[in-house]
Amino acid sequence: MKKGIFCVLVCMLMIISTIIPVSTTTVSEKTSQPLTMGNILYVGGSGPNNYTKIQDAIDNASDGDTVFVFDDSSPYMENIVVDTSITLWGEEKNTTIIDGGHQGHGVNISADNVTVRGFTIQNCDGNESGLEAGIVVSSKCNQIMDNILVDNLCGIMNF
Repeated sequence: MKKGIFCVLVCMLMIISTIIPVSTTTVSEKTSQPLTMGNILYVGGSGPNNYTKIQDAIDNASDGDTVFVFDDSSPYMENIVVDTSITLWGEEKNTTIIDGGHQGHGVNISADNVTVRGFTIQNCDGNESGLEAGIVVSSKCNQIMDNILVDNLCGIMNF
């Protein structure tokens, strides 16, 4: 009798141990996001390997990378050229400032599939090169969102 109860308990334990893992397994939903992302390059801030200039980080970025700009070193006195398909992301649009220094453009986007978000872009006027705008775009499929464009000859110029 004891052997019979023991065998029944062992069989039930085996059955339960195979049912529970199967019942808790879920199938993940398919998303439109890629499974892999590019690298993140940091500008400003106090972390190791952070760049001090936005253009230096962009020059070292590859397609699919993100250049994240901290507002700690703001304003960034630069005229930036984005010639790689990256995301250029400011920490906070009110405090992460790109200042064109009255020397033309703030951000010149010449690559396709670029995202620019989270910046104040200002003082982009004055060199009469034809690129006196906060953001100059000469490519396609770009996303420009959640930015402040102020004191520029033109906000966004598209060629």
